[in-house]
Amino acid sequence: MDKETNKKNKKNSVIKYLAATCFLAAALAYLFFGPTAVRQNINLRNAREHIKVLEKATSEYPEFDKVILTWYTGAGGCIIIMGEISSERDAELLVKVIQDTKPPVTVKYYIRIGDTENLFRGLVNEDK
Repeated sequence: MDKETNKKNKKNSVIKYLAATCFLAAALAYLFFGPTAVRQNINLRNAREHIKVLEKATSEYPEFDKVILTWYTGAGGCIIIMGEISSERDAELLVKVIQDTKPPVTVKYYIRIGDTENLFRGLVNEDK
């Protein structure tokens, strides 16, 4: 009876240990990959670092002089592109230039096109 009880206790201990390990792994995965403040801080750091790349890429185009590149806490930490562009074609070029840099976070665009009330809004890389 003593050996049998000892065996059951050992088996129960192993099951409890495995359950606790699985719970801890799930909690850590959620903390780093779920919509948490930790994930947002990681995304904001990535956004701030990538803005330097974007500034270099867009500086080669005078048509982007009135465009501001910044980071934002929305969307779990993202890059905001806002400003004024003279034409739809320039707006499409801006999106292409930005996307060619492979942003690591969501990019949101709020671009006024020319003297019109047209506002180009787009979300890119929402899955990041």
